[in-house]
Amino acid sequence: MKDQVRARGLSNERMLNLETEKTQSGAVLVVDDDEVIRTTCERVLKRSGYAVVTASSGEAGLAAMEQKAAEVVLTDIRMPGISGIEVLRGVKQKWPWTEVLVMTAFADQDLAAESLKLGASEILIKPFNQTEPILSAVAKAMIRAKIRRQGYLDDSTLELLIHARELCSEADLAKARAHARTHNLSLRKALGALGIVSEEDLDYAVAQFMEIPYVRLQEKMLDPILLSTFPALLARKYLCLPLWKEGDTLHLLMKDPFAPEAIGVMEKALHLKVKPAQGVESEIAELIEKAYGGEFSGLALEELGSQLLKSSGPESDLILAALFGQTRLAQVQEASLLKKGDDLYELKLSALLKTTAKPRDGKSHG
Repeated sequence: MKDQVRARGLSNERMLNLETEKTQSGAVLVVDDDEVIRTTCERVLKRSGYAVVTASSGEAGLAAMEQKAAEVVLTDIRMPGISGIEVLRGVKQKWPWTEVLVMTAFADQDLAAESLKLGASEILIKPFNQTEPILSAVAKAMIRAKIRRQGYLDDSTLELLIHARELCSEADLAKARAHARTHNLSLRKALGALGIVSEEDLDYAVAQFMEIPYVRLQEKMLDPILLSTFPALLARKYLCLPLWKEGDTLHLLMKDPFAPEAIGVMEKALHLKVKPAQGVESEIAELIEKAYGGEFSGLALEELGSQLLKSSGPESDLILAALFGQTRLAQVQEASLLKKGDDLYELKLSALLKTTAKPRDGKSHG
């Protein structure tokens, strides 16, 4: 799949133009025990606007990451002491959003396969007769790293992606920038409002570039048994649904599969490794409502209260909504309204409630 995606990637001419743009700047760590390679990479990358740090060993490379994490690491695979494989493993464990490019002078299929399995973005074969392969690989990796680190697409990174995927002309992009400034919109919204590139097409382009599957969801694709065991609160909070389970890995369809914090929360809650795919927000939301819409309807008031005490944030909001949905206000004991922003108020309410729906045990509760 990686080769197929790269084949649809940047043309050499387009890539070389991108490398001179100021918005392309970012930090690159070059790890190699060969001084000539280190110096060559440093000179080429600095000329293209990157901040470059070099290290002559794997140990020094990991120490440099501790000082300041780079968006992209370019590491030799065979070095005395800590190998490039160990550098790759260490970086991915502690800085999972960082893209790692592995360099090797050996046509070692086993090492290449292991590197890709551990999360390497690309294998670069030395010696480098031309600098273009380095620049092209780093430029693509930098966009991916920025998206993963931010968990979303800011306007500058989106522009790089638009150029990379050749999604629209420079004239249309300039028109969208102007529209975004005039109407105080994000570039993404402006592109959609002008009919230049729809938000769905942008999502698809991002998924392709990030090598994440893009899925148009249909109800028949969901496993009823898996769906019944998947926590509804997680589904609602992150707009996601389980697709299938493979060993200790859960394939998950998400509205936003690029947020590492959300994926980390779900992996901890589910005790599974999560492999995300990109989905259309409206399709996911519709099936979540269909699958979990009545989740709280049969819960007794005491059970809702118990869940509320154990929950926080969006989970509490959902439970409170269900709680008030099956109760009526009997007596207000204390209330206050505080202005928190231009259109935002905070209501503090102390009240007595009475049930309006029969709980599932058949008894009424006051």
